[in-house]
Amino acid sequence: MINTVSYKVRKPLFCPYYNIWGRVEYWISTPFKHNPFTIPASSTSGSPVILDADGKFFGFMNDRAVNGAEFEFDGSSKLTMHIPDGQELYVDESGSADAWKDYNRKVVDSLPLASGYQEFWSEIEYCTWVEQKAIMQPGQTPHDVMNHELVAAYVKSINELGYPKGKFTLDHGWQNNDSTYGDWDVHPERFPDMRRTVDLLQENGFTPGLWMAPVWLHPESRLARANPGWLGIPIAASTPDSPNHNPRWNYYKEDAPVVNYFTDLFGRFYEMGFRKFKFDMIYYNKEYMKSLQKMFYRAVKNVADEIEVEVHQPDIFYTPYCDAVRTNDVLCNELYPWWRELTKAHIQVCEKSAPGKVINLDHIGGNDPHISGETFLEHLALYERASGYPVVSVLPQRYGSQVVDTLGKYLERYDRTRKAVSSFISEQTGMQTV
Repeated sequence: MINTVSYKVRKPLFCPYYNIWGRVEYWISTPFKHNPFTIPASSTSGSPVILDADGKFFGFMNDRAVNGAEFEFDGSSKLTMHIPDGQELYVDESGSADAWKDYNRKVVDSLPLASGYQEFWSEIEYCTWVEQKAIMQPGQTPHDVMNHELVAAYVKSINELGYPKGKFTLDHGWQNNDSTYGDWDVHPERFPDMRRTVDLLQENGFTPGLWMAPVWLHPESRLARANPGWLGIPIAASTPDSPNHNPRWNYYKEDAPVVNYFTDLFGRFYEMGFRKFKFDMIYYNKEYMKSLQKMFYRAVKNVADEIEVEVHQPDIFYTPYCDAVRTNDVLCNELYPWWRELTKAHIQVCEKSAPGKVINLDHIGGNDPHISGETFLEHLALYERASGYPVVSVLPQRYGSQVVDTLGKYLERYDRTRKAVSSFISEQTGMQTV
C-alpha cells in the first residue's frame, strides 16, 4: 500500500539527489515525479530530500521501502509524497536551517556503522588525472600517457615545490586494455613493475592510492568468460549526451557471488602497498549501484579496515558503504560559466548528504588543465572554507608563481588543521514524521 500526502511549496525546489554530470540541475521549477532511491546516479547524487525556496524540508527516512517512494511536483505550488508501507517521511515546514541536520541525526542513528576513521584518510591527496590530460598530445588519450615515468616526474615536482606530503592516487590508465575490466590487470608496458612504483611513492613519503571502476565488467575479460552468469545489464550512458551509447561493458548482477573474488583482488593491491581506492563510474539506478557498492566495500574491508574507499555518491543511505565522498570535478573554463555555481552546489550536497564522512575536494582547478591562473585561484577559493581534504591533480607550475605560492600556503594551512569530516548533523532531533 502507498499513502500520499501533499504540501504547499514555493519553487524552485532544491533536489540534491537530482544531478547530471557537468550541469547545474539540482534546482527544479518544472513538473516532475522522481523516485530518489532509484533515479540514475550520474554524478554527485545526494540524499532523498527536498527543500523549497522558503526552506521547507521533506525527506524519506529509510531505504527499506523504496519501491513507490516518490516526490511529485505539479510545477506550481503542490508537492506530493508517495509513501509506501514501511517508509517514513520527515517534514519541517518552519524553514529552520537545522531541519536537515535533525534529519541526518535521525537517519544516521538507524544506519549500519562503517569502518573506523583512519588519520591518513584526511591527508592531502595528489592525483594524476588532470596532469595526464595536461601532457597528452593531439591524438592521445589521458590513459596513453599514464606510466611510471609520469608518476616519478610528478613526485619530483611535488618535492621541488616543497608541498606537504599526503596520499598519491594513480588514476585511470594504470590498468591494461578495456577487456581487463573485471580482471584489473596492471598494464605491462606502462607499469612493468607496479611494486617499484609503489616503493617510489612510499620512499618519498606518500600513501599510495589507486583508481578503479569495480562495478564495470567487460564481457571479454577472463572473469566474465569464466562466470558468464555474473554479467548484469549493459552499461548505461552516464548522461543523456554521453558518447557511451554502444556499451562494451556490463554491470555485475546484484546477486553475483563476487565478494570472495574481489577480496582476493583488493588484497593483491593491498600487498603491493595501496591503502586507498578511488571508485568511479558508479552510474545508473542508485539502488542497484548501492547493492553493488555494498559488495565491493565488504570485500575491501575483508582485506583491511584501514583502506580508504572513496566514491562519488554522497547519499546518506549510500555512505555506510564508503569512507570518503568526493565533490566531483567540474570543467573550470569560460565555455562553461556555470562551473562556479556547480562547484558550490557539489560542496553543499556532499557536506549535507554525507554527515560524519570524509569529504574529498576533487580537483583544485577542475578537470580541464587549459585554464588561466586566475581561474585556478578562483576555483581554489571556493574550497578554502569547505570541509574536506584538498586534491591536487594538475601541477601548478604551468600557471605561474602566484598560483604555486597561493596553493602551497593553502596546503600548509590545511595540513595543520585537517578539517576533513562533514559535521552537518544535530545532537538532538525535533522533527515531525508522517
